[in-house]
Amino acid sequence: MPTEILDITLDFLPAESVVSFALTCRGLHAKYSVRNQILDSAARESLLLLLEKDAAALYYCYHCSSLHKWHPTSTTSRASTAYKLKFHTARLALHGRIRGPAHGPELEKLHMDHAVTLGSRNITIKESWAAKVIDGELFLRAVWNYHQGAGGAKTLGRWVEHDADRFICNHVKGSRLLEFPGAEGLDLSSVERLAGPVRSCPICYTDFQMEVRGDEWDESESESEDDEEAQRGSGGWSINVTKWVRLGACESPLDAHWQTLASQSAHGLECEPRNSSCEAGEIRHRWVDGKQKPSAYQGRFVEAGCLQVPHY
Repeated sequence: MPTEILDITLDFLPAESVVSFALTCRGLHAKYSVRNQILDSAARESLLLLLEKDAAALYYCYHCSSLHKWHPTSTTSRASTAYKLKFHTARLALHGRIRGPAHGPELEKLHMDHAVTLGSRNITIKESWAAKVIDGELFLRAVWNYHQGAGGAKTLGRWVEHDADRFICNHVKGSRLLEFPGAEGLDLSSVERLAGPVRSCPICYTDFQMEVRGDEWDESESESEDDEEAQRGSGGWSINVTKWVRLGACESPLDAHWQTLASQSAHGLECEPRNSSCEAGEIRHRWVDGKQKPSAYQGRFVEAGCLQVPHY
């Protein structure tokens, strides 16, 4: 291509595209030297994102506006039951699935299974996380199982009451949602099995469902037909919490999916809350059956009274 035509073409391109083009070979670099281009912060970010696509071993850091090498060992924190997923790790895993394994770790690196037993209370806590890419977006599913052995339903209820608020998100007060119909507050002895409806946070992109059930009762182990505690949950009690989180395309930590997830309320958000664009129950449905859109999603938004900050 004649140089004159190339010059005219490059005049129509933004500065970051010209710099990227100049880096393709020595001859072009000499003519369209990077030193002759002054990039503002937005153009610099665009340039580094362009380079990131071609340099599989590098990823763009939004915090320092630089390229860094990524390591195959980049995973979630597994030191405790607290699952911690950093934005750049999620973004790398998404790139690894979409662009190829050279661009990021396997999606399975975001999975985690953890169990701990609280001996003094005879309570076992199991936690499991899984990740999935649906239509170019990253989704997570988390499952918690709180189980207590024979008897002690009230003890389990009290334990979950103090710990349930961390289950869902920063906005939903989970302990308020565990007061199931038919039970006296968190006394599980009057509940055999109750699967709550699919609920959705109105602020961030999180759906969740809670279930209470008593383990099967063996009639031969009961000494009295009137022993209600033996007949209900004699083998133990379980509370299951499942949540589904939509993290989006992970293009920026400031996009709606990440910004709402990190917020404490809808106040001060630079984006619209989830309930303005995503229906209740939609995230769970996309995880379970992402290919078919139903006439109506099964789910409902959490009432304001069950939010950490009621007004949104």
